[in-house]
Amino acid sequence: MVKRHFYISNNEILIPAILWGKQSEKLLIEVHGNLSNKEDTVIFMMAQKAVEKGYQALSFDLPVHGERVNEEYACIPENCVSDLVTVYEYAKSLAPDILSKTMLKIKETRKKKKHISK
Repeated sequence: MVKRHFYISNNEILIPAILWGKQSEKLLIEVHGNLSNKEDTVIFMMAQKAVEKGYQALSFDLPVHGERVNEEYACIPENCVSDLVTVYEYAKSLAPDILSKTMLKIKETRKKKKHISK
């Protein structure tokens, strides 16, 4: 599987990231959990599944995780949200339909749930 390491700039902060798989119109953004990182086993496994289904996957390190473990940029909600927004904006440059496709799936799921509950 193709794996490309790079950085996404959030003002003066560099966010270490990985693109998994070949470029695609479909993109999965992977966010790791506490005490984890962009290359954790679960992230790798999810990227593998996504690539098999024709997606490209994007993972990154949140503040004080992975390559950023020694940063002074704290892992607080404001910083994490700022990083998430920056990563999302970058993701849109790779796959412009990321929001509409995601929203479409959410709407489809809601319709199915409403239909089932009737």
